[in-house]
Amino acid sequence: MVKTGIVGVKNGQRHFVADPVSFIGTEDNSSWRGYRQVAGAMAALVVAGALQVMGQEVVRLPVLSATASADDGNVPANTLDGSLSTRWSAQSDGQWIRFDLGVAAAVDSVKIAWYKGNLRSSRFEVQTSDTGSSWTPVFSGQSSGTATALESYNVTDSVGRYVRIVGHGNSVDLWNSITEVEIDGLATSGSTSGPRLNISQTSVSPNGRIVKLNWNDTPGAIVQVQVSSNFVNWVNTGSAITNTGTAQTWQENLSTLALSAWPKRFYRVKHVALAAPVANFALSSFTGVAPLAVTFTDQSTGNPVAWNWTFGDGAGSTAQNPAYTYSLPGNYQATLTVRNSAGDTSTKSASIQATSPPTGGNLPSGVLDLTNWKLTLPIDTSHAGSPDEIKQPELATFQDSNYFYVNSTRDGVVFKAHCGGYTTSGSGYPRSELREMTSNGSANVSWSTTSGTHTMEIRQAITHLPVVKPHVVAGQIHNAADDVIVFRLEGTKLFIDQSGVNGPVLTTNYRSGDIFTAKFVVQNGGVQCYYNGQYIYTYPVSTSGCYFKAGCYTQSNTTKGDAATAYGQVVIYSLSVKHQ
Repeated sequence: MVKTGIVGVKNGQRHFVADPVSFIGTEDNSSWRGYRQVAGAMAALVVAGALQVMGQEVVRLPVLSATASADDGNVPANTLDGSLSTRWSAQSDGQWIRFDLGVAAAVDSVKIAWYKGNLRSSRFEVQTSDTGSSWTPVFSGQSSGTATALESYNVTDSVGRYVRIVGHGNSVDLWNSITEVEIDGLATSGSTSGPRLNISQTSVSPNGRIVKLNWNDTPGAIVQVQVSSNFVNWVNTGSAITNTGTAQTWQENLSTLALSAWPKRFYRVKHVALAAPVANFALSSFTGVAPLAVTFTDQSTGNPVAWNWTFGDGAGSTAQNPAYTYSLPGNYQATLTVRNSAGDTSTKSASIQATSPPTGGNLPSGVLDLTNWKLTLPIDTSHAGSPDEIKQPELATFQDSNYFYVNSTRDGVVFKAHCGGYTTSGSGYPRSELREMTSNGSANVSWSTTSGTHTMEIRQAITHLPVVKPHVVAGQIHNAADDVIVFRLEGTKLFIDQSGVNGPVLTTNYRSGDIFTAKFVVQNGGVQCYYNGQYIYTYPVSTSGCYFKAGCYTQSNTTKGDAATAYGQVVIYSLSVKHQ
């Protein structure tokens, strides 16, 4: 119920007198609460305060995620997919499945569909918690044993963010198997998502005309105050307001309105439609040697109010920007699910690889797989090539203490090219760089951007730049004639260069030694570019005779003003190429 009020005079004092008015719905099914103010010439100030709107209804509560103590390959998420043909299963007494509602909610009942529920009766408990660590029992019993459809169980009224079902086996064995779960809770009357106006009686000031409204609502909800003189025609007044989860007050100054404009002035607070959330995040690293520390930075849009992370090894977090360390080598799938105040969710995943510590000692081939590469150095000695080229099988045991060697921590290969170094015939700049090969390094590789899928991923750091012209290329695609696209650093600006044309800027604040991951995925006449695991854009290009290059391609020489000893340097920690 919503309160309205009339301003009047009693014993010389002006008062706001509260009268009841029923909830009124709108044709567009939006939700709102209204109250009416009727005032004479001396009426001025109405303040909304502490009288809570009454009334509740039972609604289905949105669930952000499901986790469990164990499973047999039938995972917890199967209980939320709307299908009775999938399930969560775990064997032994006390196995549990937990549901995260994202925010604390008043739980009224739980509906459960049991696997083989028509053949056996399952014993279980239902518990709720605000924290996920301390649990309150709200139900204990068993299923009917006669149905596979959802069965509803009324639970003791409680408020919590988490709901947990603890299984104690069934009438046949100790398996706990659930196909679907729905959780119902209590909502404010009138709508599952409507704001709640709080209104109290208060004195009226004789100096000015201001209306104030206070309300509470789900954090992240967007509301708009509207006014009407007849409950039919409504107009917005003031700007839309995003609820912060704390006490908020809206006010309207009526001092500029003629008295005839507001003897009957009705107010309502209406929800503005929320944009659907879109999950997105960045990783500080998505490949490296275990133990691998990764910082997850949320970049989701659509005003999410809850975050649920799973790191791919059974661990997770509800922090917005968590950090996690992968202790063991392996390939992991990290997933973020976000939820807005309306219950809409969105999910995003990324792959993370924690590798075993290198065992190659001092040889670059022990850190990087150099099977299908050859190396060009910025020197011209009696060695084959001009400048020197190191091919397989020599490359498998090769190192150079100046230009190509393992770093002191034995987890990366250093590529160094000085500005006075020798250059290849088609370039004026020196390089210490790998060129992609095939057939165990015995032949040049050649592929097309329009046929197949070709991927190169490099985890690397640029650790030194020339002084006068501080430019370095670290990773590129080349065709039969020239470079097609490269990752390039100029000072502190790291960006993608499209055959001499500046492409997207990845960061303007690159610091020497910052480790980052660069990735090209070439298919269907385009090059998809990724930076630190995030898709950046696709560069459309149709060309052939292509191959990948990785290492340090210093973009300066002595004619640019740099000393011959000035140099560029790149450390590569992992390098992979795949053709499909």
